[in-house]
Amino acid sequence: MLINLPLLCQFLDNVRPIPTENAPDFKSFITNDLRILSTADSISGKQVLILTRKFDPEATRVSIKLLAKGIDSVRINVEDMARQMVVRYRMKNLCDPPVEFTIGDRNIDTSIFSVVWLRDFDTTLMGFNFSNNDNAFARRFCYEQWNDSYQILTDSLASEWINKPEAHLMASNRLMQLNIARLVGLKIPSTLITNDPRAAAEFYNDYNGQILLKAVHHQTRG
Repeated sequence: MLINLPLLCQFLDNVRPIPTENAPDFKSFITNDLRILSTADSISGKQVLILTRKFDPEATRVSIKLLAKGIDSVRINVEDMARQMVVRYRMKNLCDPPVEFTIGDRNIDTSIFSVVWLRDFDTTLMGFNFSNNDNAFARRFCYEQWNDSYQILTDSLASEWINKPEAHLMASNRLMQLNIARLVGLKIPSTLITNDPRAAAEFYNDYNGQILLKAVHHQTRG
């Protein structure tokens, strides 16, 4: 009787699923879980830095494809920064690397990053790591220090970006998106951005309820 597995997998002693949720990065999977490589091994001289969050199956799949092409990647999940990441900014000798950081047992050399891929990286999510602290001031202080450290890290990377944080922030401006679309000749729908219930009701009635609702900022995914 055949089991409910692909034919090829039926000839294997053990099947390990490829993680798509809560995985730090695929390199971590093959080093820490499968133990095919050590944490010190580097697949190539150039790497891609992926800035994302825990649940990002697309980033996991891209890292697998990169690995198949012989391109290494390092993934940083914003929720894990304060728990897993150790940062060192040094200014001593000209020959010393100015920025060093460690994720778990893996030392990261920022000079070999050729591309930084900015995905869904909302630094406000770092605040959840400090939620166990009853002191609101201490939680805010910790978050601000980590947020500034992240800014120093991104500013120090001499890599190509997809996309730079400033460009990403600008592109998320809904009103700017609409204005640019209008200026280049695209047809845009009548739009209202407001927190005024009366204005929202009037807009709703003007179009007999045939409207679409969209948040100004994208919702947080679980």
